Amino acid sequence: MKQLCIILISICFFACSSKKNNGVETVLVLGGKADNTSLIEFEDLFEPVGVQPLETDRECLVTNVSKVDVFEGDYYILDRYQQNTILVFNSLGHFVRRIGVLGKGHGEYPGISDFAIDRIRRQVVVLSAPSKVYIYDMNGTFVKAKDISKSLLWNIISCEDGFICSSNHRTYTEGEDACLFYRFDEEFVMQDKWGEVLPQQLHVAGQTSSILQEDNGSFFYIDNYMNDIYSLNRKQVQYHVELPKPMPLKYLVSTDDFMENQYKYDYIIDALLYEDRQLFTYIHAGKYYMAYVKDGKIEKDGLFHGILPNLYKGGDGDILGVVSAESYLQNWKKHFKFSQDDSIKAGDNYVILRYRIRHLGE
Repeated sequence: MKQLCIILISICFFACSSKKNNGVETVLVLGGKADNTSLIEFEDLFEPVGVQPLETDRECLVTNVSKVDVFEGDYYILDRYQQNTILVFNSLGHFVRRIGVLGKGHGEYPGISDFAIDRIRRQVVVLSAPSKVYIYDMNGTFVKAKDISKSLLWNIISCEDGFICSSNHRTYTEGEDACLFYRFDEEFVMQDKWGEVLPQQLHVAGQTSSILQEDNGSFFYIDNYMNDIYSLNRKQVQYHVELPKPMPLKYLVSTDDFMENQYKYDYIIDALLYEDRQLFTYIHAGKYYMAYVKDGKIEKDGLFHGILPNLYKGGDGDILGVVSAESYLQNWKKHFKFSQDDSIKAGDNYVILRYRIRHLGE
């Protein structure tokens, strides 16, 4: 049975490869010319803008960052593994509130997979497996909960007329109900579903900071398994990334297999889309690489020197990185030389880094 599944995955892979050659809008070949001599420093691609320490208090200590969003100057940070909640800080780093709490009582969720800020209707939507949403107002007051699908959905993003969720090839549903994308109206009534999922559930979760991204009213999905970026508005693959030695899908079925082979093959770690520019971080030849793409042309592609930054959108062209105080002092302070540095010490809460993509060649 296991051999049959591997064969099916291989067939799907070659079928998708053929489809890319015929239907993808842009193919980006990364790693082909990149080697140890094409070294990329942080300052080659990024311009530091600011650093904001977060308030240090037991009630709001960040332990692990799964997602960051910004709304009306406030930072919404999802700590999914220990705090199991959304922590809200204002622009000065002061703790404001929590959105939701783990539990079994009224207005509490059993777990949190993702969240979305509905900017139009001014509410925060928490997505909890196996596909139930918990809706709160901007003050964190519980409004309602609703089951939205039989499929296992992992990520959510808000759009003008509702929401889009993705199953990330990790749904247990089979047949017609097994899709990659699900669109809902503002009341979470399903409007559409599309996109083929792979024939076997892939248990190795992607490392992308934001699997679903919005850019000037366009919505995108980063498929780490197939190295594709989908345009959700157009329901097609807009970018396909070709790597010299892509990770075989059979090693993404089992976490143990992936861990054993993670430095033998190439795969995307993170991606960010900002207007006409895209950033990719990826593993190539067992090392960390980064690529900068503008107007579909690869401007820089090479070995990244140092710690790879997070790629969260912060609004107004900013990129956000959220790191521990220890990591900031050890790895980032040399890049971010601002007055707030003096107040940061080991043992403090996390630190928000703000930086921007440099306009290369302009």
